[in-house]
Amino acid sequence: MPALSAYELLQEKGVCLAHFCSAALALARAGSIRSSDPANPLSPGLAPARILELGFEPERDAQSPPEKGKEIRTLSQGFKSS
Repeated sequence: MPALSAYELLQEKGVCLAHFCSAALALARAGSIRSSDPANPLSPGLAPARILELGFEPERDAQSPPEKGKEIRTLSQGFKSS
């Protein structure tokens, strides 16, 4: 999935770019997702504009959900579908 498309979907629900990028990097560190472009991995210090240019794909060996930390927040009420 293109990162920009994922962000646009979440932006409609009130997610800011900083939180989106923090969550994407946290998921990459946890081994849940990776950049679909091996030449441009998701890594700390990557500018938000570069993150939005990437595509995300699940790690093939990701079996369990990432541990919750300050980068990943669970919303108690979730998102409403339109």
